Amino acid sequence: MIKLITGAMLALGLVSSARAVASFGSTNVVYITGSTAFRAGLFQALTNNSSTPSVFDVGTPVSNPLGASSSTSAYYVVGQISSSYVMISVALTGSEAGVASLTANTVQYNPPANTDLHRPSTGNVTLPGTPSPNGYKDPLAVANSGVATPDLAFTDTSVAVSLFPNANVVSHGLVAVIPFVWAKGYSSAPDDGWTNFLNVTSQTLPVEFGSAQNLAFFTGIATHTNKVYLIGRNEGSGTRVNTLADQFIQNAYGVVKQYAASTAGYTNGVLTVGDKTAAIVTNRTVNGTAGVHLLAVNGDGFDSGAGVIATLYTDTAGAGLYTLGYSGLGDATSLRNNTYATIGGSGQLLAVDGVPENDGNVTSGAYHMWGHEYLYGNAATASDTTVTAVANALAGTTIYTSCAGFAASSAFEAHAGLGGATPSARSLFIDPALMHCERPSGADYGFLGRY
Repeated sequence: MIKLITGAMLALGLVSSARAVASFGSTNVVYITGSTAFRAGLFQALTNNSSTPSVFDVGTPVSNPLGASSSTSAYYVVGQISSSYVMISVALTGSEAGVASLTANTVQYNPPANTDLHRPSTGNVTLPGTPSPNGYKDPLAVANSGVATPDLAFTDTSVAVSLFPNANVVSHGLVAVIPFVWAKGYSSAPDDGWTNFLNVTSQTLPVEFGSAQNLAFFTGIATHTNKVYLIGRNEGSGTRVNTLADQFIQNAYGVVKQYAASTAGYTNGVLTVGDKTAAIVTNRTVNGTAGVHLLAVNGDGFDSGAGVIATLYTDTAGAGLYTLGYSGLGDATSLRNNTYATIGGSGQLLAVDGVPENDGNVTSGAYHMWGHEYLYGNAATASDTTVTAVANALAGTTIYTSCAGFAASSAFEAHAGLGGATPSARSLFIDPALMHCERPSGADYGFLGRY
């Protein structure tokens, strides 16, 4: 314990010194940002060094001073790499925000001026993770007002389909395949419509993205006339890009109409989820409606899947509407497993084109809603030896080149519980070596080909 505390203090001292001269990406601190859907795998890889491969030296102490977990998006860990103490600072705000941060760009948008959601002013808002001039919010916040330029970023899709397709980034390769799911919102008193809402399709989803549709559009039952409202992510999200790409919607930033519960609000211009226990009482979606209701936020949404899933927990029984949302499997697990036990009941994952999500269906190509998880680096710190060591350990691009079967080729794969051994399992991430399908040339769009 004394060694652990001393090591953590030493690392903190070194980091403070490095920050004093703005030496981001130095040999004693590495900044990681990007995908929130990938946070569980990253956390496991960073904190479990019981066996090779590992980010930190195997068997040495790893300190997690903020008490983070696999559901935490901002934290730091301290450990040894080649016997030298290194701090890894993590602040995950979305794939698109991550690419922007790596390349000194910002993602801005103009949320609707909606008085019911208490948006304080009109005008452009800078998304979390890309504060001006660039960088992400470091959880340590010890210098530069807590803003640091990241060294590495995980993304749910390739840079080619991002807001910055010509970004000058270093590719550390494909890390994993990451499944995404659709889910319907919770109802404490399921009616016939809710009970029969079991599936979404490649034909219905693009229409739903444009405007709320009657449930009959999904079920084929003419009496299901209540509307289905979409809950989703903001423009900093790789989950959103991946979901739209999966439906062949290539204009990912001008076709979306999404909603939030009126208990939500804007914090510093960013949509923030509200009271999950407050049931929706009406199907009216306009300002001034009495009671809890839905309001359009148009192309806006939440900055993590947790916000989407929390909104799907808002009870819709008796409101005359249904909610529908998309997220990574890690966030959706709380909905499926009824994490919010005080509310009672749960939502339900939906099939896509009649196929349920599981490892066997993903690896065989039967289930097509998944993405390529990439690791990209900042070109300015690409030559830093510590950044390179962390990137190689996470992606297995240099140190661990073998990626066959169930043999782990990176620190992430060694500790993330990658699936494939049990086809009916639902793994948060899947080893690319287990896949028997791919999109054309490994791209983000296109029909799957099986092999």
